[in-house]
Amino acid sequence: MSRTFSDSLDADLGVAFFNVAEFAKSYSIRRGQQETSGVAAIVVSREYEAPQREGAIVNVRSLDLDFVATDYAIAGEAVDPQRGDVIVDEDTEEQYEVLPLSGRQCWDPADDGRVIRVHVKQVS
Repeated sequence: MSRTFSDSLDADLGVAFFNVAEFAKSYSIRRGQQETSGVAAIVVSREYEAPQREGAIVNVRSLDLDFVATDYAIAGEAVDPQRGDVIVDEDTEEQYEVLPLSGRQCWDPADDGRVIRVHVKQVS
């Protein structure tokens, strides 16, 4: 049986593949004047090479945050991420802005919709 992000939230540390307490950080989510704090998310960072038309290769870093879908909330109400939402790391106060990837929405479902991968850009 494979583990899911959701399973790990509920599982015993001794039997979990990974545990949110080990890997997740705490974030605040803001939309306009409304905010929800203490939301757990796991950072997903990837680096890859993107060829350009001129033949040059550019290194690209992709940064996403994985949330339990029902935990992505504004003022206590579960919502879909929107372009312009601000997510703040509660430890470092680094700020990230939610934005869509080229031609796609700003988040993708994962783990049968129980987890959402939110695409972000660090702004401070």
